[in-house]
Amino acid sequence: MNNNLDGKWPNIKQYVTKANLIASILFVLVVISMWLSEKFPDQKLYFDQFSSVVMISGIWTILYDIFLKKDFLYIVKNNMCLINNRINAFENIERTGLCHIESDANSFKFESFIQSNRKITILLNDGRTWISHNEQYFEKNDHEDTDIIFIITHPDSEMINILARKQNLTCEQIKIKIDEFIGSIKRINDKRQNKIKVFGHKLYNPNSIFLGESEVIMSSYLVARGRGCVPLYIYKNKGNESYYEQVKKDLNGIISDEDTEDLLTKYN
Repeated sequence: MNNNLDGKWPNIKQYVTKANLIASILFVLVVISMWLSEKFPDQKLYFDQFSSVVMISGIWTILYDIFLKKDFLYIVKNNMCLINNRINAFENIERTGLCHIESDANSFKFESFIQSNRKITILLNDGRTWISHNEQYFEKNDHEDTDIIFIITHPDSEMINILARKQNLTCEQIKIKIDEFIGSIKRINDKRQNKIKVFGHKLYNPNSIFLGESEVIMSSYLVARGRGCVPLYIYKNKGNESYYEQVKKDLNGIISDEDTEDLLTKYN
C-alpha cells in the first residue's frame, strides 16, 4: 500500500464533496419531477420514467460515495499509524537531544567547537591523526577559565594489541603514535598559560567523543580492519535525561577510574 499522502487526501475530499453535491441535486430533481407529474397528468409517464432514471443515478452516486468514504477511512487509518510512528520517532530524537548528523565524520571541521568552548573533554584512541589536523586551533583558545582534557588509550592498556591488529600495525607503532600525540600536546602547552591535560585509560573506546559546554559530538568506529566513512552525530544538552548528560557522566567516570593515569605527569 502506498503511504504517501501527498496529493491523495485533497483528491479524495474533492470526490466526496462532488458526490454529495450530485446526490443532493438528483434528489431535488426527483422531487421536482414527482411534483410535475402530479401537475401535468398527461405527461406523468415521462416524468415517472425521468424520476426512475434520476433515482437510480442517485442511488449509484450514494453507493459510490459510501465506498469512497470507506476507502478514504481505510487510507486515513493506515496512514495515521505511519504518522504516529514518525511522531514517536521525532519525540525520541528530541528527548535524546540529537540535533544534527553529518554523513562523513572525516569532513567535519572542529575549529568552531574548539574556539567557542571553555570546557572541552575529548576521547580518542591514540589521537595523533586528529591532533595533527586541529593543533593550531588550541593555540587560539587560551583563557584563564579554559579547561581542556584529552582521554586516550593508555600505552600499557591491553587495547594497544587490538588497535595494532585493527590498523595493521605493531604494538610498538601504536605506542609511537601515542608518544607523538603527547609530544604535540606538550608543544601546545609550551605556548599556553592554561595547560591541557591528558589522561590514559585502560578500557576501550566505542566512539570518538568531543564534549563541549552545551553539546557533544560523537562518531563511532567500524569493526573491521582499516578505516572507513562513518557518520557524525551532535547532541544538545537537553537536561538531566538527555544523552549529553549520560556521555558527560561516562567521561567523568573514565577519568576517575582507578587505572586511569595522567600521561603528561607519567611521561614528563
